[in-house]
Amino acid sequence: MKKITLFVLFVFLITSKIFSQEPPVCVDYLLPNDGYFFIYPYPGVTQVNISLSWEEDFEGTPATQYNVYGGDSIDNLELLNSTTDLSYDWTVGFGEYFWKIVPENSYGVSDSCWIRRFKVYRNPPPLGLPNEFCYEATKIELGDEILCDNTSANSPTQNPNCDFDGSVSDIWYYFIAPDTEEVIIEGNSISSGDVYIAVYDECEGNILACDTDGSVTLSNLNVGQEYYIQVWTNESGVTRGMSSEGTFNLSVVDRALSIEDNIIEGFSIYPNPVNDVLRFAAQDNIDEISVYNLLGQEVLRTQPKVLNTQVDMAKLPTGMYVIKVKVGQQLGSYRVVKE
Repeated sequence: MKKITLFVLFVFLITSKIFSQEPPVCVDYLLPNDGYFFIYPYPGVTQVNISLSWEEDFEGTPATQYNVYGGDSIDNLELLNSTTDLSYDWTVGFGEYFWKIVPENSYGVSDSCWIRRFKVYRNPPPLGLPNEFCYEATKIELGDEILCDNTSANSPTQNPNCDFDGSVSDIWYYFIAPDTEEVIIEGNSISSGDVYIAVYDECEGNILACDTDGSVTLSNLNVGQEYYIQVWTNESGVTRGMSSEGTFNLSVVDRALSIEDNIIEGFSIYPNPVNDVLRFAAQDNIDEISVYNLLGQEVLRTQPKVLNTQVDMAKLPTGMYVIKVKVGQQLGSYRVVKE
């Protein structure tokens, strides 16, 4: 009885795939993918054959043919050929080209298939940007927001695991972990696509985070260690996964400076703003007080072990500080302005 049940289930799965009345899904593993380029420096050559290839996605309904679209812009894709093969040779000149595959069967065609891009050069492409590799990374100070531009960046030597295609126009930065051991890294697009961020514990080291929404939060960092940021931009929609180029903002901030105050019940800190003496009062003994500047550096620490105490901030530069307090098992953080 068990064998019969398994056989019936197998037949059901096979027939449901064969007779599913749905259009096929988009294909996978398109080559050449975004970031690919070809160089043909030979005299007299004006056109070259580029071999396009792809693989069927076996999770969907089978396709009966593949429609090959191509053109010299995303908005100008024309039908080049319809084939039952998984490859097509496209004759092109020098320049930038876009292409996609739209599978088809008797129930319709695939919807919103991804567009891919490649370039054909007569001469080698221009050299990349100064911070195109991790060993050339530009330092970014905590609290700063800098303008970035990945225009003319070439393909990466390290492929981040949150980029599905691994061909990105990336540039590199590094920061030094603050005493608070936590940072937030954010990227905001100006004239580029979506900002992607990957973070490594050292140049060509282990990847700690990889995110596609332009924001990464890191905790338990080693104080004083350099961490490397690989950042790039990708298109969205049908061109998702295709790298884009342009400008965007990037910032690294101490996480303690970006969150709301964490209040300890029965605890008070005053005055705020403060000129010189900052006073503390609690219902239980204050075990520890730490003061951090905007760079995440610890500038003062005391362990009073009393209910009421004070800290002299007169010699500290003006600006905002984060005060971290430990009272028994409670941990609190407060932002204070020094005038």
